[in-house]
Amino acid sequence: MIPIDPKRHRWVAMDLSTTNGHFLPEHFHDPMRFDAAVNAFLTKAEADFAFGGYGELREMYAASKVFDGGAGEPRRLHLGIDIWGPAGTPVHTPLEGKVHS
Repeated sequence: MIPIDPKRHRWVAMDLSTTNGHFLPEHFHDPMRFDAAVNAFLTKAEADFAFGGYGELREMYAASKVFDGGAGEPRRLHLGIDIWGPAGTPVHTPLEGKVHS
């Protein structure tokens, strides 16, 4: 949960699937380029926060050994909801959890 004011903050959906059209393969292999692309997306959309993700096929996972599957099949399907916003935005959870990345 993020403390936002719907009268002041604008949200936009952000697609990170393989067919999104905004993000290029090179964005997914360089964290600095990815960060710049997300910020450009938010600026273009005139949004403070972006959300999206569940069920997207994400080739970006190929850039990380975390998702390579070891001896099994690599994971490319996103199984969560992502929220992007300014660094330092407070995040609260109703239950205990673990920040993955």
